[in-house]
Amino acid sequence: ATISKSATISECEVSNTNVSGSLTSGLIGHANSKVTVSKCTYNGGTIKASSRYVGGIVASAGNFASEFVDCHVPKAVIDATSVTIDPRCGGFAGQVQTSVLVKGCTVGTPDNRVEIKLGQPAYKDKENKDIRLLSGGFVGCGYGTFTKNGNVRCAAYVKISTTNTVTGAELSLGGFVGYHQYNTIEHCDADVDMSGIVGAFIGGFCGNNISNDILNCTVSGTVAGKNYTGGFVGYFQKGTIANCSSSASVTAQSSVGGFIGASLAGEFTNNSSTGNVSGATNVGGFAGNASGEYISNYSTGNVVGSGNSLGGFIGTTAAGVETI
Repeated sequence: ATISKSATISECEVSNTNVSGSLTSGLIGHANSKVTVSKCTYNGGTIKASSRYVGGIVASAGNFASEFVDCHVPKAVIDATSVTIDPRCGGFAGQVQTSVLVKGCTVGTPDNRVEIKLGQPAYKDKENKDIRLLSGGFVGCGYGTFTKNGNVRCAAYVKISTTNTVTGAELSLGGFVGYHQYNTIEHCDADVDMSGIVGAFIGGFCGNNISNDILNCTVSGTVAGKNYTGGFVGYFQKGTIANCSSSASVTAQSSVGGFIGASLAGEFTNNSSTGNVSGATNVGGFAGNASGEYISNYSTGNVVGSGNSLGGFIGTTAAGVETI
């Protein structure tokens, strides 16, 4: 249902219920006004999308200062395989707008990963520039603020798959958030199975960071892609990542890093990468293709490459990189 007036929803549960259609979720389809949602759960069903937005708790949360606190999706299948035009899919939400606050909410459990199933999106030009999934284990497009509630951190325990076969497709696909812009993500975690994925802009935590900060977050598991693929973030354009860690193993082809696939700019401080990294060219234990400022970071994973520009820390640097 679409909520068009302000509402408060608390201590509600939807169990073993399948939902299918447009603007689809286990609890709220479209939050088109301010909502306050707390201690609510969707558990045990399949949510199948026929159009753009789909999520476990809310498909799309509009720009109305809504809050989601202590809400959970312990077990579910989120199926967007039939959506070919700009799917925005997440285990918690498809899209969260800038004024929305999400605190202490989880997708999956340490013993059970929620499944996120994605198809192959349509494209418009010969270079496949418009092929995108904009999907994540927790949220597809994350414009709002995500943080902890007391000691409870936002977390995604997920298995993500896609039928995409176009190697250069800029998917913007992440274990926690696919596409991140505007506000801060902090004190959040992702444990992912992203093996067997083909495409670019793929990260164990974030696929494509346009701007703003990611702080005090972690990722573990397995990440695969083709280009611009990282254990923590695939492609980073602007902002700060600080006090974050990745122990994910990473396998891709070009611009592959244990922490960052590629960065255009930004500041990276007190971060670590401990997973093994495998690729062809521009492969680094921390960053595959790096620009920006790197301060007090470290990597310990093994690095294997079949081509050139291979480094224990950075595969290749562009103009303007600074490492301290």
